[in-house]
Amino acid sequence: MSALASAATILFLFWSITHFARKMFVSAGESLTSQQTFTVMAAGIVGALAYNFSDSFWYSAVEGEVYALSSFFTALVFWAMLKWEHADEHAGTETHARIKSDRWIIFLFFMMGLSIGVHLLNLLTIPAIVMIYYYRRYTPSKWGAAIAFLIGCIITGLVQVVIIQYSMKAAGIFDVFFVNSFKLPFFSGFAIYFLALAGLIAWALSFTEKNISKGKLTLWFILFLFISALPFIVGAGSGGIKILKFLFTAGVAAAAGYFLKPTALKVLKMSLWCYAFMLLGYFVYFTALIRSNANPAIDMNNVDNPINLVYYLSREQYGSAPLLYGPHFSAEINREDPYIDGEMKYVKGKDQYLPVGVSREYRYESSDMQLFPRVWDASDDQYHAQFYAQWLGLSRDQQTGKYQAPTYRDNMEWFLTYQMSLMYWRYFMWNFAGKQNDVQGMGAVRDGNWISGISFIDNNRLGDQSKMPDSLKNNKAHNKLYMLPFILGIVGCVYQFTKNRKDWIVSFLLFFFTGIAVVLYLNQPGNQPRERDYAYVGSFYAFAIWIGLAVVAFVRMAREKADQLTFKNLLLYGSVLTFLITIMSSLRGSTGSVFMTGIYVTALYALVTTGITFIVRALSSAGQNWKALNIATAIICRQRIHS
Repeated sequence: MSALASAATILFLFWSITHFARKMFVSAGESLTSQQTFTVMAAGIVGALAYNFSDSFWYSAVEGEVYALSSFFTALVFWAMLKWEHADEHAGTETHARIKSDRWIIFLFFMMGLSIGVHLLNLLTIPAIVMIYYYRRYTPSKWGAAIAFLIGCIITGLVQVVIIQYSMKAAGIFDVFFVNSFKLPFFSGFAIYFLALAGLIAWALSFTEKNISKGKLTLWFILFLFISALPFIVGAGSGGIKILKFLFTAGVAAAAGYFLKPTALKVLKMSLWCYAFMLLGYFVYFTALIRSNANPAIDMNNVDNPINLVYYLSREQYGSAPLLYGPHFSAEINREDPYIDGEMKYVKGKDQYLPVGVSREYRYESSDMQLFPRVWDASDDQYHAQFYAQWLGLSRDQQTGKYQAPTYRDNMEWFLTYQMSLMYWRYFMWNFAGKQNDVQGMGAVRDGNWISGISFIDNNRLGDQSKMPDSLKNNKAHNKLYMLPFILGIVGCVYQFTKNRKDWIVSFLLFFFTGIAVVLYLNQPGNQPRERDYAYVGSFYAFAIWIGLAVVAFVRMAREKADQLTFKNLLLYGSVLTFLITIMSSLRGSTGSVFMTGIYVTALYALVTTGITFIVRALSSAGQNWKALNIATAIICRQRIHS
């Protein structure tokens, strides 16, 4: 299954790259020439194969885990949105054809719902998807793009909270109420909740501009928001707080119903279709309920009732990490008021749900709280606190066992050197520069680092690599790519930025949200039990798009005089980007070695980019021989990636 899903992922990547490459040659409705078609196909092949043989993707493709299928859904959803864009371009101003193309959006939300049953990483494509929709359906502007980006982030949050958590929580609340209050059987309230939700969606889909009124629309919004946001309203807090939350929800619903214009019904209906199909895909989790009720030998969380299913889907066994505000790892618990009360917990009894008490979290001293807490995990079960102290050079009181409180500078040092450099950029460079070995990396110079395969660069960062023991030098994971895929990706990134800024924003958002945004959200403590590169393969997928577009860049720079002027920008912007990424991926070393590594790699980027450009131009008779030009570019890029 993993191999088949991974193969399909490469196919969708190929189609995605060719979509972007085609738009660099022609506008909507225009056809490619045979020479341009060859270039587009070459770009797709080079980018797709670069990702196919990358270290992290190949590893997930040959193991029986969820990550290959997660990559498949991510690729499918992103490609489906590009397919919508292509269909909408051909539809032009024809209303029926545009409505028909919108089926792709409903389809991708259904696939997104199914993917939730595999892994949540797929949701991080939403901001890029929203930007594709905005650039296609609206006249772009800076403020409009900013608003569209914020809407994409809000939709991502709403899916994570309202659909994934609140839908099942609300169904659980209904079940507790109907079982305990009306003595109905288990699952009765669960069924009533989803029937009521389906009824509200069906009612809204029946609205037309002729039969709608502000009163009817306001009533619908109040009912819909009440049933959707029920966990928010009746959650933790005193009675007064719950009344305020109810009034706030009712106010938002009333405002939405009053100010929504009848002409906006199309957007509302489209949103509800997407919501309904995402829920339909999400209902794949109902199979867990059916299986658990059969009482199998392995029945983790015992999800044979809605309440336990909520606990299971909330991933409570993993705990939670503070994101914007929270304590540092040596924070003191508030002695006067040590607990923050949460929601009432229930367990399934013989014929009703039994309350077992409220959930609780520690309340810490306000002086130990900080913004953007990165050094936060006080549990020493896996030696997290000890690892923080060793990494940051924090002392420990021998009598009390308490660690020195980290400063905010320590907090940011951990974020940049561990979470970003070691736990993201190192993995990134594994796939596009080279890999030292498969020994888990904890910061030591001989274990699991990225390498380039070029001795003066690697020796500057990690010491003399020729003195490594044979067991590590001959390690099967020892992989030298000479930074060539990395350089091609930078070329493609800069070229797309200069030639098609809208598509670059889409590609960049996919790259950022499936990579750096994951780092911010996970907020990983130290001493991880295994390498975590599988969490960022979506980011590597986006970078492979740029690797493919490098083919288009070299062909057009060799062929077209207007694009020859782009060469200077390619060197300038690409060198700056190369230097910054190299610095960020090498922060653990000394200042001098980090800076020199950046200089070396930047010089290598300029040399390779210039060399490929002039070689391709020479082999193709100064760009006049299209066939030779395309073949030369494809072969050079392909060979350099897998050399």
